[in-house]
Amino acid sequence: MRYTAIIIQPDHYNVWYRKTLEKNLKRYLDLIDFACTSAGTTTAKSKSSAYAPVKLVSFPEFFLQGFTTVADIDKYKKDILITIPGEETERLGEKAKKYGIYICGAALETLEAFEGAILNCAFIIGPDGRVVHKYHKFTPAIQWELSTSPHDIFDDYIKHFGRGKSLLQTFFPVTETEIGNLGTLICMDGHFPEISRSLALNGAEILIRPTAFPEPITYEPRNWWEIENRARALENVAYVVAPNTGYLRSGVDGEEHVQTFPRAFLPGDSMIVDFEGQIIGRTQYPGETLCIGVIDLEGLRERRCESARNFLTLLRTEPFAEAYKDPIYPANLFSKLKWADYTALSQRSPEALGLITKFFEKGIYKKPKSQRDDD
Repeated sequence: MRYTAIIIQPDHYNVWYRKTLEKNLKRYLDLIDFACTSAGTTTAKSKSSAYAPVKLVSFPEFFLQGFTTVADIDKYKKDILITIPGEETERLGEKAKKYGIYICGAALETLEAFEGAILNCAFIIGPDGRVVHKYHKFTPAIQWELSTSPHDIFDDYIKHFGRGKSLLQTFFPVTETEIGNLGTLICMDGHFPEISRSLALNGAEILIRPTAFPEPITYEPRNWWEIENRARALENVAYVVAPNTGYLRSGVDGEEHVQTFPRAFLPGDSMIVDFEGQIIGRTQYPGETLCIGVIDLEGLRERRCESARNFLTLLRTEPFAEAYKDPIYPANLFSKLKWADYTALSQRSPEALGLITKFFEKGIYKKPKSQRDDD
């Protein structure tokens, strides 16, 4: 099977009032129409014998709600958080049914089972209009965002989502579809090869990474964005579909702006990377646009039959198990800290939790001269 994947790289508003979320959503519904009918592509429901019909449309992280670090939990619940599935995914689902496509995005949701927690959820809607996949961001950017990792509610998360499943299946789900086995990771998760590797070992063929990736790490000279996307694809012999935001607006004109960001703080460069680590689609600039690439699913599966550099089958796991036998970042942190302390970003940092000191004590890190007592 060959099909076209389209990233919609948006120019969206930060949401402080619920009506702004609606403004973002309406724009996306129009852009889906354009992507599936006017972008030099044909959809799965087209009557023509298309070379590679559109089967997958992806949006970045925070595409519905934008990004803020100053709202309290009551404000989030009232105006920002959604439920998945819910009204927003139902309306996106109408477009999925109309064009016979899968739609992926990431949004902040609330769940009754975890009162007070904000979960950053990557979701996929199938051609029948229903949500077929959900994944919760495992490693939030604690220097910026208030969302809760499943690891912060580890025991309760397993009780709720892990019945009859392994830990890998519980925290890193993969969904089998006609367009391949789909796995998702979100933004900061891409810094950790263990997450994409866990998805690949669960069978993922297409890794979708909805992201709000900022400067100065998107472009040269750092360019962590390209480095990570290409490495995650190559090491897992998998496609990586990586949407990023093109512009971030502080708010609708005339409304209260509670937090201001440069519009190109999230500067685009959405990309699609193939299983050899080659970029096959890219929008190397900010702004609202599309990024398009062709997924060769059979080509991927043929490549995974080869012995040379078949990295997943060459894993020698025994020494790695010892490297990870002792916990590092503490689990169940949400239940250990009061909400006010948990939402203080600094209280969740490795420094505040004493983790950097432990690395010095174990000899993993060496102290710089500025922190040594022997000078």
